[in-house]
Amino acid sequence: MAKKHQNTRVLIFLIIPISIIFLVSMFFYNSAIGFGKAITNGTIEISKILKEDHKENSTIKPKIVQLKPYHCDMDFKSFFTKFSSDSIFQIRRIKFPLKNISYDIYGEDQTTPIEDFTAPESFSFMDFSVDHKAMDKEVDAYKVEIEKKKDDFYVYHIIGIDNGIMVDFGFKKENGCWLLIYIEDFST
Repeated sequence: MAKKHQNTRVLIFLIIPISIIFLVSMFFYNSAIGFGKAITNGTIEISKILKEDHKENSTIKPKIVQLKPYHCDMDFKSFFTKFSSDSIFQIRRIKFPLKNISYDIYGEDQTTPIEDFTAPESFSFMDFSVDHKAMDKEVDAYKVEIEKKKDDFYVYHIIGIDNGIMVDFGFKKENGCWLLIYIEDFST
């Protein structure tokens, strides 16, 4: 009988700690799952984090997060090559909120710029690496020009060929890092 009592005691001492560990881990898993859902392929989807934060405390509005740039010691050509093809690098090298300027070509006042801003959660990767092939396209062909305005300011021009496309991307060097600071769409 003593042996049976001893086995029961050992069993209880094993089951209780394992149960406690299981319950505690499930609690932490459930509380962290909101953040876990925002992680996709090793990158954080900022929009999901900001939306979850906004839901929990409705008096706090989502903040625009400026990701810290890295690899700042680059000339413009090296920077733009990496900016053109690396989505993580690209989002870190955009000054948010990103200023977008366009014109109402169908309205009465076609010369007054319309400004709006893109937050990080609304931003989509722009692949400039294929622009060198754009002149060969059958539809929406365009050429590209890079204009150095100052040592710390470049404009990347997309100029349509017989199609009305005209978009400028302004890049400025701030604190030693190149950043996209605006997009201006003159397209008709």
